[in-house]
Amino acid sequence: MSSATLPVAGETWFVPATTPASPSSWFAWRVRIRVDNLGEPVLVRLAVDSKYWLHVNGVPVIREGSLKRGPAPGKTWGDDLDLTPWLRPGDNLLAIHHWYFGRHGFSHADSGDAVLHFRLLSGNACVSRSWKVIRDPAFFDAGTVRPGSVLGYRLPENSIGHDARHALGDWTSATFDDTAWPEPADAPANVRSSVLPRPIPQFFWRERTTAPVPPGVRDGLGCTLYRVALPCNLQFTPYFKIKARAGLKIRILSDSPEHCLTAEYITRDGDQEWESPGWLNGHEIIFHMPDSIKVQLLGYRETGYDCALSGKFSCGDAGLDELWRRSLRTLHLTMRDTFMDCPDRERAQWWGDEVIQLGQVFYSLGPSAHALVRKGILELAAWQRADGVLYSPIPSGNCFRELPLQSLASIGRYGIFEYVLHTGDKETARAVFPALQRYLALWATDAATGLPVARDGDWRWGDWGQNCDYETLTACWFRLALDGVAALASRLGETACAGALSYRARRLAEAVRRYCRTAEGSFRSPSHDGPPDDRANALAVLCGFHDPQDAPALADLLFRERHASPYMEKYVLESLFALGRADLALRRMRERYRGMLAMPVTTLPELFPESGQPNSTYNHSWSGAPLLVLSRYVAGLEPLCDAWREIRFCPQPGGLARFDVAFETPAGPVQASYRTGNGRFSIDLEIPADTWVECDFRHVLASTPATDDIPVYSRLPGGRHSFSGPALSLCP
Repeated sequence: MSSATLPVAGETWFVPATTPASPSSWFAWRVRIRVDNLGEPVLVRLAVDSKYWLHVNGVPVIREGSLKRGPAPGKTWGDDLDLTPWLRPGDNLLAIHHWYFGRHGFSHADSGDAVLHFRLLSGNACVSRSWKVIRDPAFFDAGTVRPGSVLGYRLPENSIGHDARHALGDWTSATFDDTAWPEPADAPANVRSSVLPRPIPQFFWRERTTAPVPPGVRDGLGCTLYRVALPCNLQFTPYFKIKARAGLKIRILSDSPEHCLTAEYITRDGDQEWESPGWLNGHEIIFHMPDSIKVQLLGYRETGYDCALSGKFSCGDAGLDELWRRSLRTLHLTMRDTFMDCPDRERAQWWGDEVIQLGQVFYSLGPSAHALVRKGILELAAWQRADGVLYSPIPSGNCFRELPLQSLASIGRYGIFEYVLHTGDKETARAVFPALQRYLALWATDAATGLPVARDGDWRWGDWGQNCDYETLTACWFRLALDGVAALASRLGETACAGALSYRARRLAEAVRRYCRTAEGSFRSPSHDGPPDDRANALAVLCGFHDPQDAPALADLLFRERHASPYMEKYVLESLFALGRADLALRRMRERYRGMLAMPVTTLPELFPESGQPNSTYNHSWSGAPLLVLSRYVAGLEPLCDAWREIRFCPQPGGLARFDVAFETPAGPVQASYRTGNGRFSIDLEIPADTWVECDFRHVLASTPATDDIPVYSRLPGGRHSFSGPALSLCP
């Protein structure tokens, strides 16, 4: 048996014979698999560094398989595939187009070579002939096509170039002659790794969409520009069909203001078509075609993370409804191998951003999206540094910096605990719990003040912008981390740990009130100069550090002070709801996001336009908090215990005349509607069977005399419920 022959239930690690492979290389692999009996499924595991496209007997089966590497340092993801539907008795051809990034990035750790791992998991099959592999000479590294883009080091992938003059031909066909192709070499030990099964669905790929060729605009440099409008900001692969002479260069990019990735194509002679395998995003595709090319078709194929966009919210306020829709589009566009901060500039899993994203997931997406949250949590713990530091972005091969406040956010009340609360997934909580304890142990307490000693980490970052009260923010994020880890400890039966953390949280609250609370009842650290920081005061409210009598002054401050970026704006809005001022929260939301809504796009940018700073990306995940604020706090629906077995319903319409909300939970669908008119309100609520709901109508019910319809507070079983009563005067 040659080194490139694989028996049933065997496995192998290969690299191309000419190694190590250069960055951004493409390889064509072929192997024949013999199946004598299709009576049982033929299951295989396929893993590559970095991406692959699989054809079985000439039929496309997987597009962009594998995930950016790695689940942990030195490990990789593998796809478990059932090939049975595409196989026939006898010989079958597997053809694998393999893209090797060949470099680290903020979302990928390079293995060092173009390694391929293949394993037969089950089935009456064996690989009966030698593997063959050749470098695909048509593909090349197009570098950074967009002028002025200097941020490509954050991305492991480069722009894809394809020279049709050097195409291999129909090499995925069973009749293709590969006798001259070399066999691969056994992969050296240093590029082999543990392979973990893919934890998320394969990406979705729509049918190709084509459109009439739009009028072109000549650039005066020998090219005509064609702009194809997309229905919204999408992940897509561009396509064209043309007639041209050989040797002409076509460039393809999107309208994204900071798109580091593009595509490039060199023509052969005659009729030809091409779809770039690498995805881009934007509202428009821009084709730069040499003037002599006859353009026949232009189009694209939509792709993305495979989950249902099942959540709904509307309230009759056009601005807020559009803000919710743009938040959803922003969220879904920043999901793929991992959660991303942005789909163009870096595609990186920053955990401060992910905390904001995961809160939205449970009010807008189907359950398959939960797997991406779980993947991110496990990666966060698996990439913990030897010194106990948790950091992001991860997985990464060239960025290992701790942002202490983002790390605290990830393990706190709004991070991992939020995931467990919504899903009931104690298994994941147990797997990462030791990592959370190790990280908390790094945080010392100042003996004189009782406050946590602020860690600079590798990047002392509290938020974008100015006037950031870092010390108060540190105390608040540390309190939220203590609360989150203590709640996980209680669920895992770690009662001593939970008690110790809760005690530390109480002592911290005393210290914050002693050293950071002002005479007016707001919060600032002794070292903070300048106006009050809305971010720090918002977190102080969410931590419960304030006194009830200070709520009116705090609400005024949180409405007035506007230093937060869209990253921290989430917490400012939530704090106003916590103070019972939904009206101010909605006013602030309308005013702060007005500039974003005025932009002619379908997603939310990185910064508020009134900041005066240019938006380098018009789709940034940390800006999508309005979705959560509207579906959770305006509609007033949240889980009281894990997996939505008990539900709190406390609507805060804040002056809205109506709302409708619906979303999926592990217990089943939840939906509610609210209407007001003629001084009264009506509510319809439907929750899953075998659940309970605690209703709290203090923000909508004007009074409760004995003859009135409903009480302020009630506890009801699952099912459908209707309520009506006199509306608060704040309600229209």
